[in-house]
Amino acid sequence: MNLKDKVQNLPDNPGVYLYKDGKGEVIYVGKAKNLKNRVRSYFQPPEKLWPKTRVMMEKARDIEVIITSSEVEALILEQNLIKKYRPRYNIMLKDDKSYPYLKLTGEEFPRLLITRKVVKDKSRYFGPYPDAGALNESYKLLRSVFKFRTCTPTVFAQRTRPCLNYHIKKCPAPCTGEISREEYLREIEMVVDFLEGRGEKLIKKLKKEMNKASENLEFEWAAKLRDQILALEKVLVKQKISRGNRNADVVAIAAKENLGVGHVFIIRQGNLLGQKVYPFEGEMEPGELLNQVLLTHYREEEEIPGEIIIPFSENLDEEFLNAWFLNKFGKKPQLTIPRRGEKFLLLKMALENANFALEEKIKLKEKKQLTAQTALLDLKEAIKLPALPRRIEGYDISHLAGTGTVASMVVFIDGEPEKGKYRRFAIQRATNDDYASMQEAILRRFKKYLALKEAGDEDGSFEELPDLILIDGGKGQLAAALEALRETGFLGQFMVIALAKEQEEFFLPGEKNSLFLTRDREGLKLLQRVRDEAHRFAKGYQEKKRTKSLSSILEQVEGIGPKRRKQLLGKFGGLKNLKGATVEEIMAVPGITREMAEKLKELLEME
Repeated sequence: MNLKDKVQNLPDNPGVYLYKDGKGEVIYVGKAKNLKNRVRSYFQPPEKLWPKTRVMMEKARDIEVIITSSEVEALILEQNLIKKYRPRYNIMLKDDKSYPYLKLTGEEFPRLLITRKVVKDKSRYFGPYPDAGALNESYKLLRSVFKFRTCTPTVFAQRTRPCLNYHIKKCPAPCTGEISREEYLREIEMVVDFLEGRGEKLIKKLKKEMNKASENLEFEWAAKLRDQILALEKVLVKQKISRGNRNADVVAIAAKENLGVGHVFIIRQGNLLGQKVYPFEGEMEPGELLNQVLLTHYREEEEIPGEIIIPFSENLDEEFLNAWFLNKFGKKPQLTIPRRGEKFLLLKMALENANFALEEKIKLKEKKQLTAQTALLDLKEAIKLPALPRRIEGYDISHLAGTGTVASMVVFIDGEPEKGKYRRFAIQRATNDDYASMQEAILRRFKKYLALKEAGDEDGSFEELPDLILIDGGKGQLAAALEALRETGFLGQFMVIALAKEQEEFFLPGEKNSLFLTRDREGLKLLQRVRDEAHRFAKGYQEKKRTKSLSSILEQVEGIGPKRRKQLLGKFGGLKNLKGATVEEIMAVPGITREMAEKLKELLEME
């Protein structure tokens, strides 16, 4: 599904969108009151876009969205994601200005300032904040809740009596000794707690102090604490997405039409840092799907958060999960099923995102099925097949200057790759002959079929016959494949064709001349996909085999450890280049001594 198609499926909700380049890297993060309208605005004629936006859209290949329940949440999430990914075009599209930070100075009586420069000093920095207006508002709020100085060191040193800020209760006047350093730092500690997302913990602490002051009849101090608590609670109401548990994951699922989606919100230090989406295929009970999402997500994680929020526990295999978590992390997770309140709202938001992701997957699947069906019909007509080619097998040969020859077999079912059925062959006979190598691969594939049939066994791929075989190459490769089929008794049971890269011409058995399909034909596009996938799979196996062979030689030389092996592989690439290198050239790699280089050359000459 291309970018424009994705935009049509976007919701009208508020949220955050992330543009990604061809490598999957985030290049821009933005917020929107209405995701569909905002993202659609990028798809104008290029001349109507700002130059930097135009450059960004030329690089954009994908978009991910996170739905939120308000613009405020979208703003906070945008800040968190920009801080996490540091996308290049966020900075460029903000008129090349750097983002502002909050700076807590390292002075005896620290100040809290807004700055755009981060320097190595004793100060602490919080940010960056992409919305300077929102930051200024937050700063004013902090000044109304907490009391701290803002004057410069020069003014501070020369002050002999408290300034206006002291009289309007915005500064405790440490300059004239109206507050001790210990008391002042206690106030600053509360500012840090708030900025690091521990707002609710701070409120609990202040409530304890207020009750204690009230019990001790310190009513003025209790009233001051009460005002601070009320101000903080007012702020936290606006920041639902940045409050709650310090570390938590919110897990939601959605399932429909043999497709399932797991959606995980990742909350750390009280901030929503991002999401992970896990698609699944096949019929699953909700409990089974939730089990699978939890296992899939935490299999790659190094630790579990303090709490995992889930939608239900029915049919959840908690005994197995607890044992699995205990074995991997040394502790069981705290699973919470909220029914109301803040956690429930976060779960609701995660469910909304899961349903959106699921609908997108369904539409993508439908589009793929339609495209595949069109391609199969086109192919059937073009090469005059009796029926649609449900199973297509593609074959290719790969080697490096005649060494390490391998063959690949890829399988497409109903026009889509079935990677679990792919197979590969290390060629054992004429390794420097593409025709003989192709013949060997086809022979081994169909001899395996006959052996499995005789034994009544299965292996997941070889036991099923194809409707169409595609050979990467020309007449010579096609003739070699046909000879192998004749030898195994399968000649004429299904169509075999060869597709040559140069002019994208294909060859049919018994036809003297090659045939062409125009570039816009879906049938040709499908053949190209099968051919290219076979080439990719063969090349990957050949490179892996070559690297493994070289690594095994390098491991025999004392002193060449993993780091130096990596450097040698990076410099020479493979056996052939390393064999041709002199001792001096090998010694040019950092850490390789003459003794190591000579020993390596000796082993390479024996290979």
